[in-house]
Amino acid sequence: MTQFEKGAVPPQGASVIPVLNTLIPADQISHDLASALDLRDAERAAFMAMTEEVSQSLRPELERLTTELVQRSLQQAWRSKFRNSIP
Repeated sequence: MTQFEKGAVPPQGASVIPVLNTLIPADQISHDLASALDLRDAERAAFMAMTEEVSQSLRPELERLTTELVQRSLQQAWRSKFRNSIP
């Protein structure tokens, strides 16, 4: 274990995730760890792209639902106003 790893390992049973506050030189990061981090970054990018794609495909339905909600709310407000104005 390197000096950086020793400082980053929390005591057993700790519920707090340690914050890496030391810059680790690239030559001290194992190839396997660097590959895993690169893979995770690629997965994150793919997930975010999928999120954007889903958001765009749902946009027309969300707009329709929002329009219906506004129309119903205004109709209900009008009916409520009319009921309250009758003596």
